[in-house]
Amino acid sequence: MSTVQELVAQLQASGIRMALSPQGKLLVSPPGRLNPELLDALKQRKGEVLALLTPPWRCEHCGLPAEIEAVEPRRSDGVLLTYWRCPPCQTWAVTPATLREPPVWVSKKIQ
Repeated sequence: MSTVQELVAQLQASGIRMALSPQGKLLVSPPGRLNPELLDALKQRKGEVLALLTPPWRCEHCGLPAEIEAVEPRRSDGVLLTYWRCPPCQTWAVTPATLREPPVWVSKKIQ
């Protein structure tokens, strides 16, 4: 894996969901789906995955931390996009190119 986003995308493609516990620990489900290669990659990049899952963005509607919904390649050029969601507001956002750029939020009216 060359980037942590690619690792997360591969884990998601394998049906593996990741989240942070209230204590900030990495939760993986279902854990039985992790093959040895993915488990090793996850162990090596655990810090990066935790940083990725720690919400850096807040919902522009309610101000609560957004959660990562998915990391998927853009169809036109394969650039990995990070999709965010705010469960209380039921709004979504996409980070255009890198996680350092603020996401573009979509209101419920547009969805």
